Amino acid sequence: GLPHCPSLLIDPSITASTCLQNLRKEKSRNAARSRRGKENFEFFELAKMLPLPGAITSQLDKASVIRLTISYLHMRTFASQGDPPWSPLMEGQNHCSKVRRSTHSLATDMFELHLGAHLLQSLDGFVFVVSSEGRFLYISETVSIYLGLSQVELTGSSVFDYIHPADHVEMAEHLGIKPHLRAEAGCHVVPESASSTASTSSLAGTPENTQQHITTDNNTQQHTTKHRNSQKHTTLNNNTQKHTTKI
Repeated sequence: GLPHCPSLLIDPSITASTCLQNLRKEKSRNAARSRRGKENFEFFELAKMLPLPGAITSQLDKASVIRLTISYLHMRTFASQGDPPWSPLMEGQNHCSKVRRSTHSLATDMFELHLGAHLLQSLDGFVFVVSSEGRFLYISETVSIYLGLSQVELTGSSVFDYIHPADHVEMAEHLGIKPHLRAEAGCHVVPESASSTASTSSLAGTPENTQQHITTDNNTQQHTTKHRNSQKHTTLNNNTQKHTTKI
């Protein structure tokens, strides 16, 4: 027999096939509603595992939960490797390490010796850790004071999203991001030929534009002079008419 269909009781003209279609649609909607409920629950549980206050995690959307979770996992992997060397020359263990270490400047040695004090001083600003791809793994909460952007908003995003494109290459060099990873990190690289061509064309057009501007100014001055002469001529005519009237 056919499954119970309330629509048949309301409107007997409804066919059995239409009733079955309605039942399938209702079943599909219930299944989709159930999937969404399970998905929302998993995102809610995942957000609770983040090292953030509950007042913040309860307001996160799904994309933010995924972004922060990935950043947190990267940060855990980074922290599990121990304290990294602060100078690229200290990386690797080979027979040249002592020689390379001896060539360090006194400023670098003093910086590493008083590293803790330097970090405490920098807390008057903000501290951040970036991955090899240029993404924020961690950034201190004080960033909101100086940039007006929250810690949650910046974590997991690319540092190049907040830097002028003209400074991308320089910033990538300071961060030690390898050239083949810069495009993936969002670093905007401007070809030197294009920039030189643009500067050359702008310089080439400057004298001509200046001459045109000077010519325009001269024409304006001439027009103004003619206008003043016309006004003077009109004034003379008026005075002549007044003199004629008196006579």
